[in-house]
Amino acid sequence: RESGWSSPEGMKTLKSILQRLIPQWPNGPYDWQLQVTAAMLDGDDQIVVTACGDGKTAAAYLHLL
Repeated sequence: RESGWSSPEGMKTLKSILQRLIPQWPNGPYDWQLQVTAAMLDGDDQIVVTACGDGKTAAAYLHLL
C-alpha cells in the first residue's frame, strides 16, 4: 500500500506511537502485530491464527489506543 497506516511510513509512525503509549513495551509490537493493527486502522478485516501466548489479544486491541 502506498498510503495509509499500511504504508512503510504509516507503519513506522504507528510503531512510534505505540512505543510512546506503552512504555512498558520497549521493543514495541511484533512485526505481525503491527501489520494487523495497521490493516485494521485502514479498515481491513483481519483473521489472526497463531499459537497461545503469541500476542493475539494485544493485536486485537492495539488499534483502539
